[in-house]
Amino acid sequence: MIRKLAGEIGIPPWGPYTLADLFEMQEGADFARWNHTTAIQATLANTVRDPKKRKKPFSGREFHPHILYAAAERKKREGEPKENKVSITILRDIFVDGKAWNEIETTHGISLRE
Repeated sequence: MIRKLAGEIGIPPWGPYTLADLFEMQEGADFARWNHTTAIQATLANTVRDPKKRKKPFSGREFHPHILYAAAERKKREGEPKENKVSITILRDIFVDGKAWNEIETTHGISLRE
């Protein structure tokens, strides 16, 4: 494992590095390689981009797997906010007409008890 990581990074395996150090260096080297690759991908995508449909040119960030993965993980951790949309007719039935919960549930086909 150490030799493989050291070879991938391009340093001698007998150096004073821990396995964690090598993993971090490998991750950084992989990120740098992807910077190069995504720059090429963005350039290629911009050559066939229709400026009428997409005014903003592509950037490497839109193709970078490390950046896309980090954004997806962040979104997962934060969780998407629940939308608490209620029909105005339900609000009218509750606050204006003073209907009972079970009557509102049957009228609108929803469950108010979760």
